[in-house]
Amino acid sequence: MKYLSTIIIASLTMSSAVSFADDTSLGFPLGEKSKLHTNLHVGIAYDSNATRGQAGAELEGVKTRFSPTISVSVPGSAFSFGLNGGINIDQFVDGTAPCGREAGDGSTTCVGGFAGFSIRGGGSNSILGFEIDGSVVATPTEILAPPSASADGSTTNSVRLLTDLGADELLNPAVNLIAAPTFVLRPGGGALEFRVGYNMNITNYSELGEEERHVGRFEAKLKFLPRTAVVLNADFGSWNGTDVGNNTPLKATPYNLTVGLRGQLTNRLSANINAGYGDTLNEDSNFAQQSPLANATLRYMFAKGMSLDAGFDRMLNNSLREFSYVSNRARLNGSFEVAERLSLALTSSYEWREFASGQPVTQAIAGARVSYLFFKFMNAGLTYQFLDQSFEGTEAPSPAAGIAVRSFTRQLFMFSTEFRY
Repeated sequence: MKYLSTIIIASLTMSSAVSFADDTSLGFPLGEKSKLHTNLHVGIAYDSNATRGQAGAELEGVKTRFSPTISVSVPGSAFSFGLNGGINIDQFVDGTAPCGREAGDGSTTCVGGFAGFSIRGGGSNSILGFEIDGSVVATPTEILAPPSASADGSTTNSVRLLTDLGADELLNPAVNLIAAPTFVLRPGGGALEFRVGYNMNITNYSELGEEERHVGRFEAKLKFLPRTAVVLNADFGSWNGTDVGNNTPLKATPYNLTVGLRGQLTNRLSANINAGYGDTLNEDSNFAQQSPLANATLRYMFAKGMSLDAGFDRMLNNSLREFSYVSNRARLNGSFEVAERLSLALTSSYEWREFASGQPVTQAIAGARVSYLFFKFMNAGLTYQFLDQSFEGTEAPSPAAGIAVRSFTRQLFMFSTEFRY
């Protein structure tokens, strides 16, 4: 089989609608300010298409979820440190066996997890500072990139059922290694800020191959009005992929350059606009793509805990087998505190991708989550998630970065409870 079910970081930035963030009484003290937090997330769900199969090949099932996590926070004004980690166990209770199915008959038990750390040196107004983030993730799990290990522990490990659709990859499990060190310079009293960093992302798929992404990045930000800044971003990378099925090494040296504005237009309305140019610079020039880049986001705060944001992204990305694609994505998200303890989160996006082969693929995503905070240490919620993907033509393009490139529809219903201390 030449399908590639990989992982995407979708634009679904939905956290648990009701958070434990503001309760400082939670956690086991490890010192004067340091704390250890524990989480336990349990749930039951119905998945209409666990392996994202084409019409007639769907594998539906009922599963239970058991996900314990732990985090350590060491806050400080000049130096802070955080750790987090967790295990995710999905057990299909009706005999469905989708886990690792690409490698054989599959299993009814899917086990994954993550571990991460975060180090911060220098305060927000320091002339010099540094940031180091790192993590390792084994799918399937709820999230591809774990939340940054928080220095105050307030939001670390919060359940994000609508985030990173595709990280719950069952067909072809993967191990993902991520590292991101950054050096920060703030001359001129903080009005000017420079950030120089490096990103490493190495993904190894159990049956399909592996890819490495090494990216050097530079950001310059100049504040010229209250709550307004002009931002320059540039990155240059080295991308390597090995396709086990075709035994083909893939190489590219992509770059992206954008300039934009970030600003608070009114007390309730903020905007982020960027434009630029990028090139995938694939070693095989027949599959290279160049394109203007754009990003625009508008966010409106109705009141505390009530917000709506809309945006558009035009991006370039390299991928296994298809080498690269251009993406156009529109998105709309909302978060609403319906009552003191009741919250509603909504998300939606529509994406159109054109691969280097010339074949377009469309993807529609929608989700909703209702959460209720029963106690300071317990919340519960109901989540619905929808994904529809289709391609034009008689044959699907070869597998590419993201969920398997084929036409399918998937729906997920989950009831879950989270306990935190």
